Amino acid sequence: MTDSAPSWGAPRKQRLRPWHIVLIVLGGLALFGGGLWLILSWALGPLVASGDDFMAAVRARDFDRAYQLSTPALRRELGSVARMRASAESLQPTEWSWSQRSIRNDIGRLSGTVTHQGGRSGGVALTLHQIDGQWRVAGYRFDPPR
Repeated sequence: MTDSAPSWGAPRKQRLRPWHIVLIVLGGLALFGGGLWLILSWALGPLVASGDDFMAAVRARDFDRAYQLSTPALRRELGSVARMRASAESLQPTEWSWSQRSIRNDIGRLSGTVTHQGGRSGGVALTLHQIDGQWRVAGYRFDPPR
């Protein structure tokens, strides 16, 4: 008989291997990235939806709807649906995508590219203000199609 304790009763201490550490770090980064994506989607989703609604109204030539999606200040500046129609009627967007989205102090900005009827493309930028919990278009700019 020996004086030492049996080895079967004492837990064996295991060390983390390098690939374990890599997996833990990658998992942490994935969780962080997923959380950041969710937060940004939650914050920017309504802004993008309002910009898309405005662009869809212009595409459908529904200038009454586009006018209603505008801020009171832009409506006063334009004066009427007819003036909005005159300023946007020749645009004829068919599709668009937003490459930049931002919100600061209840002012949102969307900018990206737009494809017009006939396949010509150009730039588009919308400025939106949050009024009574709704994003409204305060200004729009369409770069000339190329």
